[in-house]
This record gives sequence, structure tokens and C-alpha cells, in this order.
Amino acid sequence: MPKKTTSIGEIGLWHLRIHYGEYNLGHLLEFIRARCDMLICVKEVDANRPHIHCVITKFRQTMSTFRQQLVKEFPHIVGNKSYSLNVKDDVNAQVRYCCKGDNKDATPDVLYVRDDIDVKSNHDKYWENNAILVGEKKEVNMGCQNGSSLVSKAKSKTWTEKVYEELVDKYQPEINIIQTHQLLIKPNDLEIKSYNEARFVIYKHMLLCLGKARKKINDFIKKDLYNGFINSIISENDEAFAVYAHADFKKLILVG
Repeated sequence: MPKKTTSIGEIGLWHLRIHYGEYNLGHLLEFIRARCDMLICVKEVDANRPHIHCVITKFRQTMSTFRQQLVKEFPHIVGNKSYSLNVKDDVNAQVRYCCKGDNKDATPDVLYVRDDIDVKSNHDKYWENNAILVGEKKEVNMGCQNGSSLVSKAKSKTWTEKVYEELVDKYQPEINIIQTHQLLIKPNDLEIKSYNEARFVIYKHMLLCLGKARKKINDFIKKDLYNGFINSIISENDEAFAVYAHADFKKLILVG
């Protein structure tokens, strides 16, 4: 009889951000630690919305399983509060970001940190790098103003680029719903309703941005523009895009 093998889970690097809202922070942290290996987890408050950032190096099972369990345990995180879970490739940058605190003089609110991570050192490095980037930006701006031939002006953004940036800035909860929906195998009625409402928010904002021109644009162009925004939103999440792309390929390309 062959030996039973035990899965070691999924190893890599991910950044998890959750606006936990009404949920108990201790319960949420306990839930994550039971399913993941973390380097650091910190709490932040932005615009009176408390949230956490976590750097994860391993899921006890898989990232997809973790998402499903998270949604089941904390259903309002998907419907009403935002969260993101994305693959990263620079562990030092992720740790420094979590150690940044509110400003260079404020230490981060650390909920968990692995013993070998120096929070103060990473905090200082983050703000040192930030100061360098700010200085470089000022130099570039001055070069443009002085007409230096070594500095080229930034390319003007297209209408779609500007609208997409507004969507990302204003509608993160809806974007997370759209991305997460791609991963649901059998969405229930509430999840389908939430998904359709989120997509309507995106469509409505697109129409508002078209302004009076929307009366002169035919339905096919509006549909193409909308599908382009949805594709871009899904593409921002690697796992969601993989599922979406496979379904699209199966529908449009695969034969038999």
C-alpha cells in the first residue's frame, strides 16, 4: 500500500491587506496565523478605517483555499469591506512597507513580527528610501521646468487611463468583489447580487466620465470600454486573472 503524503501547503511571498471593520481584530489575527506563516503583521488606520497589512511566506494549504475560508469566516469583508491578497517578489520591500508607521517619527503598530526582523531598522530604511525618491522627483520636475534635454516630459495619460485610476482610487471594495468573484466555484445568490452591484458601480462611473459624449457613442463602443475596464480590474489579481483567462480561452478558443 502506498504511503500517504502530506501536503506542505503553498510557499511564496504575498501581501495581505484587510479592512476588518466590525470584526474582532484578535479573532482575525488568530484566523490568519492558524493558516499562514507570516513575517510581520501591522495595524494601520487610514481615513478612520482600521486595517492590517501582513507579509505571508506560506499558506498551510493554498492561497485559493485561504481566500475561500476567509470569506466564509468573515463574509462582510467581501461584501462591504475591502481586502487584497497579491503575489509579491521583493520580501525586503514588503517588510519595510509594513514597518513604515504613520510617519518617520512614529513606530508601526506591530501585531506580530518574526524574531529575526528588526522593526526599527526597517522603519528607518523605509523613510530613508522615501526621502531619496522625493528628492529625485523634485530634480526631475526642476529639469522639466528648466527645459533640460536630459529629462523628457511624462507622456499625457489617455482618457481610459485617467478613468481607470479614478476607479481604483474610489471603488476598491467593488474591485475586490469583482476579483474575488472569479475564484468562486458556485456563487450563491447573495454573492451574485453583490457581484452585479459592483459591476454596475463601475459602469455608472464610466458613463459619468463620458459626460455628454455618451449620447453620441453607440452601445457596442460602450460595451467594449466597459469590458476593457473589467479586464484591467481582474488582471490586477494574478489568481483571479488566471481563472478568468482560462474560462475566456475555453469559451472563445478551445475546440471540442
